[in-house]
Amino acid sequence: MTTKPKYSAWLVLSQIARVWWMVALLYGRQGLAQTAMDSTRVDSVRAALQAIPLQTPIRIETVGHSVIEGRLSARTDTGIVVHQRRDSVSASLARIASISRPARSLKSGTLVGVLSGALLGAIAVGTLASGLCDRADCSGAFADGATAGAVLGAGVGALIGAGIGAVKHHWEQIWP
Repeated sequence: MTTKPKYSAWLVLSQIARVWWMVALLYGRQGLAQTAMDSTRVDSVRAALQAIPLQTPIRIETVGHSVIEGRLSARTDTGIVVHQRRDSVSASLARIASISRPARSLKSGTLVGVLSGALLGAIAVGTLASGLCDRADCSGAFADGATAGAVLGAGVGALIGAGIGAVKHHWEQIWP
């Protein structure tokens, strides 16, 4: 006597089709969500790039950690072109990980100038005042000279530091 199989081929195939359909729906929804996130991200990159005038120095880091530096020479809805010294490099908006622009180092240059100028001025003028003192009691000569030298050195150092900071720049990240 032969036993009848519990499940027919049709029933097994329909169950496989149901499972496949559920998996397709589940991953399809995630794919749609990912597409929406990518679209929002590309719109954000596009908006950041619209605020940058053409021919402005720019630094782009891509998703693959490649760095592109040069001048922004063209932009479209899907990509940009960065002009480097002798050639141009294009980048897709979807592959951009960060955007940076040069920013002046005026504040940090001034701060370094003030501190170094005050220190060097205090030591130099304090030592000079102590060495040139012709009074009988020269106990406060170094301190008086150091105070005056710190104020004078801070002023001169601030001017020099601000001048150097205005010429030098660092990359300031503007997106994300």
